[in-house]
Amino acid sequence: MKHKDLIKHDRELVNTELVKTDTIETTVEESTPAVNEEETSSSSAAALASEENNLPAEPPWERAKALEEDDLDAWIDADLARSGLTRDDIEIEPFKPEGKLVKRSNGGYKIIYRNFRGERFLDTNGQVFMRKRFRPPLPLSRENVEMKYATDPGAGNHCYFPIRSSDLDQISNPELPLILVEGEKKARKATISGVPMIGLAGIWNWLAPKSERRTVTDHYKINDDLVPFLEEGRDVYIIYDSDSHQTRNKARSFDTNTLRFASELLEFKCKLYRIDMPADGSDK
Repeated sequence: MKHKDLIKHDRELVNTELVKTDTIETTVEESTPAVNEEETSSSSAAALASEENNLPAEPPWERAKALEEDDLDAWIDADLARSGLTRDDIEIEPFKPEGKLVKRSNGGYKIIYRNFRGERFLDTNGQVFMRKRFRPPLPLSRENVEMKYATDPGAGNHCYFPIRSSDLDQISNPELPLILVEGEKKARKATISGVPMIGLAGIWNWLAPKSERRTVTDHYKINDDLVPFLEEGRDVYIIYDSDSHQTRNKARSFDTNTLRFASELLEFKCKLYRIDMPADGSDK
């Protein structure tokens, strides 16, 4: 393993990033303008109707905020629409609050993981592997941090393959770059748009499960899901979210991630190229 002198320094950073969860913005309620009591009810209704007709259509992701405590199915549709997806585009399963992990959740949906052959992944406990997307109000982790996404404790780690047989031809072609992107929905949207990508649940999820990284020599072992596609001389691209330089500590974490991944890819004689998504408002 190269750079052994950095392993102790980065060990805590890696384990922290693997369990780190996103937070979600709170919704600010907009007050409704008061109606002048001196106006007649008919003229008030007409004015309000006219004003509503002139308003632009509300984006689906704004509707998602309003539906946080309303209909679960409607919230799911709106949340997927924010990523340019529908239920026909991505394999999910809605769920209601259940069990210990989602004790304080408001339901949500499970993102189904399959390997490149279309078979459902199993976790380290022998159960079907999936990742949960929670509907606000968000549940809290053991560290008292709001969880936007989560996998079951001890489930391990897999890469997300949102591909069909035709996409597999491109991903398997060593003459073409292998592209990894942070986020399952981004990977699925890119793939159905003609650019097949493999999704990572987080920036460190190119790593093998922790159970396979117990010694110094394999502390940064690459996930077995990726190995079949790492042919000698292949270029690999990793696309990070736009928050990669949000703070000094976060920027350092992303830089360390890039260094470690590039170092491991050298074992396969592959080169790593990094892309940071440009910021677009509060979205990543």
